[in-house]
Amino acid sequence: ISTEELLAQARHFIPRLFESNFTRAIKIAKYFAQKIAVNVTRKLPMEDLQKVEVTDFLDELLKREPSIQFAAITDPSGKRIGQVHTKRGEKALFRNVKNKDFSGREWLAKVAETGEPWYSDLYFSHYTDRLILTAAQPILNQEAGICAVLDLDFMFDELVKMESEVAEELFDSSFSY
Repeated sequence: ISTEELLAQARHFIPRLFESNFTRAIKIAKYFAQKIAVNVTRKLPMEDLQKVEVTDFLDELLKREPSIQFAAITDPSGKRIGQVHTKRGEKALFRNVKNKDFSGREWLAKVAETGEPWYSDLYFSHYTDRLILTAAQPILNQEAGICAVLDLDFMFDELVKMESEVAEELFDSSFSY
């Protein structure tokens, strides 16, 4: 029996020993979501999170980054700071999000509790029915305390495309929002 035949038999009879293409795709999607979220947080204008510069920055982010469906900033108590940012033509779908209380959401609680970024598993968006994952990044003030949380929802299908479309060397330099 050849190595290929042995592997084929093992994959068939003991599939738990092998990583599926779907599992690999999820890992790729999370990897790119994390890189994008970290880059965005680093470049976010921090002087005043309600200023026009932040709004312009997030609007430009959604225009330039096809994988992001939604972006918003929330204070640690769960109240939205400023407006929500969505893809062109989708703002009406997210209309009720602006005044919603997010204090009970897992992503906000985890970031507020640990001070570390938080990434969800895949789930279907309540607003667009697309398969997405959420990245929640802490926004720190001068004293290294959390003053807000950046909430980014990524579209899974767009993140997976990045593996074949974006060279790693170009990735970091392409995020100059």
